[in-house]
Order: sequence, then C-alpha cells, then structure tokens
Amino acid sequence: MSRLLTSAAFAAWLLLLHSQAAAAERSWIRVSTSSLELLTSGDASVAEQAVGELESLRIFFRQSQPTFATTAARLRIVAFSSEWEFDEFRANPHSPAYFAGGPDQPTIVLGRLSKNTLPSLRHEYVHYALASAGLTLPLWLEEGLAEYYGGVSAGRAARRSRLLAGPGWVPLNELLAADRTSNWYRQPQLAERYYAASWALVDWLMQRPETDPAAQIARWSAGAPEPLDELEAALRLHIKTLRGSNALPPSLVRLDEQPADQAEVELALARVALLAGNLPAALSRLDRAPQLLPEAWAIRGEIELKRGRSREARAALREAMRLNAAGKLALWHLAVLEQSSADGDAVPVLERLVATDPAFDEARLVLSSHYLRQQRYPEALTQLRSVRMAPPDKADFFQRALAFAESRAASLSPSLE
Repeated sequence: MSRLLTSAAFAAWLLLLHSQAAAAERSWIRVSTSSLELLTSGDASVAEQAVGELESLRIFFRQSQPTFATTAARLRIVAFSSEWEFDEFRANPHSPAYFAGGPDQPTIVLGRLSKNTLPSLRHEYVHYALASAGLTLPLWLEEGLAEYYGGVSAGRAARRSRLLAGPGWVPLNELLAADRTSNWYRQPQLAERYYAASWALVDWLMQRPETDPAAQIARWSAGAPEPLDELEAALRLHIKTLRGSNALPPSLVRLDEQPADQAEVELALARVALLAGNLPAALSRLDRAPQLLPEAWAIRGEIELKRGRSREARAALREAMRLNAAGKLALWHLAVLEQSSADGDAVPVLERLVATDPAFDEARLVLSSHYLRQQRYPEALTQLRSVRMAPPDKADFFQRALAFAESRAASLSPSLE
C-alpha cells in the first residue's frame, strides 16, 4: 500500500511540475486603450471583453456622475490565468482581486481572468475611479458603490436577500461605523455580510425616485444619513425586493491588442509583488528583466528601501532619476534618503519632483526650507507662493517661512536692481 501511495504521490508531483512549467511558459498579451492597459496570461477574448466593460464604466462616470470622473492617470491591470499563478502576488488570502493606488502607477491585480471574475474586476475599477477623483467616502458607501456598479447577478442578489433577511443582518450602526480595521471588513465570513448589506443600502439609495443619487451620495459621504430607525425599516423592506444590478455592455472603443514584451511583463510582475509585500518574488522577477531597462532601477530602489538597505536604495533611485525613470514616489523617497545622508543633496531631487508634480505642496515646502537655509530667498518665496494648501502639521512653518522669505527677498531687491 505504501508503495502505491508513494507512486501516486510521485505522479502528483510530476503533474504539479508539469503544470508549473506550463504556467511559466504561458504567453502574455497586452490589451490597451488610451486610458488603461491590461496585461494578462489569460484568454484574449475575455481580456477584450474586460477592457470594453471598464471603458463603459469610465464613460458612464464621466457623463452621468461627474463627481466620480476619473483623472487622466493611466491604469494598469495585471490579470493571471490561474489561482496558482496568482499565489505569490496575493495581498491577502481570500481576496480574488485588489486595487493598489499610488502616485506613479495605479494598478488592479486580478487573480484569474474569466467571465466569472469580471464583476471583481469592475468592483476594483470603481475603487480606482473613486481614488483617482480624490474622494474619501465612508467604507460602506465605497464598497456599496463598487458592488453596485460592478454588477450583482440576479442569483447572487437572491442569495444576499436570503442572507440579510435571516441571520446575516448587519446592525446599521455597525455598518455605518465600520472601517478597514474592523472585523466586519477583515474576517471573511463577516465581510460577506458586510458587502451584502453595503450593496443593499446603496441599491436602495439609487432606486429612490424622489432624490438625485449624486446629491444623496454627497450628503451621506459627509456623514448625514437619515435616522437609523427609519433607515433600518426602509432597508428591511428593500431587501425583500433585491433583483441585482447589471453590468454595462462593453464599449465599442478601439482596442490595441498585441503580444506583451517579456521584459515588460517581468517588470510589471516585480511591481505587483512589491505592492503585495512579497519582496523575494519582486527581486526574482526583477532579476529576470534586463537591468538596462530604466524602470528596473526605480523598482530596485523601492525594493532595497523596503529591505532597509538605504545605500543601495539611494544608488538605484539616483540612477532611475538620471534615466528619467523615477516617478513621484521614487523621487520622494530619494529626497528623504538624500536628506538623511551626510553627503546628500536633496535640492535637485526636490526640484525634479516639483517639476514632475506641481501640485505636490509638501515637496514645495521642503524645497523652500532648503532654499531658505541656502539663503536663496527669492527662490524660496516662489515655491512658498505656489503652495495651494499646506498640510495641517506644516501650516505654522508655512506661515513663518512665507513671512521670513518675503522680508528677506524685499531686503535684497534694491541690490538686485
């Protein structure tokens, strides 16, 4: 018997090796529009459908919900063809997809590209739309909107109706107060009920004929829902009528589909592994990409920074900046490293950062402080006058620095004439 078991185990091991080799050799494609790109090892026809549906959401938000209109930031989607491929890039054990925001490369990661997982992809796209619009909403409202616009099938709506009408009801005071640290969000079984209740509440809100949904969402996001007892009674009635919300049909925008360059794929996977906190996987993927690619230096710098290797991180980020491959986050991290180094010079980095993102007020404030120490008062004054809104913890410095720079610059003006 043990011999048979050993043979069976050996066969299973061979099968696993074969599946891993097949996955490693699977080709990737790139499907893109002017606003987003999808890198996937999955089926091309499903990829085209996914991109078309996301374009429909983008157009819908732009036309009917200006509050949620996305910015010009280009979105990247990385979608795997199997759960096995996805394992080393997971953000948590139970999520089929996630959105990782950021100033340089907003990214959605989808564990398995198929028609059944497209609602998860649309859900994460709504998170991207909200984040890129600069909106900060209560958790129930953000997740409810993501579920509503992501689409809930009739069958899933019926299951949720039964769950919420029975033992799965979520007390409204807890629903409205929960955040990302709450058990309602972090524990899978509770999260299932939380998502269902959030979606049901937003579905009720959207179907109120007497109220403009956009105005209601704006009012509720400010923390002014109606009395809980009235809201609970209305929601309990609405739960009995849940019918689901359909996804928008794919947009007929022009799609560009082509095989993805392997170096591009490896760099994208290195960045996704970095976002997921898997540094060994990020390094492994990065080592497979040609080191001569400029973006590789920026990713390596971020990896070394997370490993606590400041000298190596500084060297890599400096090279990324030299090659014009350092985005906003990389430049900010490099500025911090330069400031903390005895031989560092943060000024050129901060100047590049302000040129890259003129709206980065905190960078302007730090740059102005360096100018003041170097007695470059007119330049400090230019930076300070360009600040739109100082962060609360730097408001006092801003006022004092502005007054000081104005007085010093004024005292220099006669000698400059």
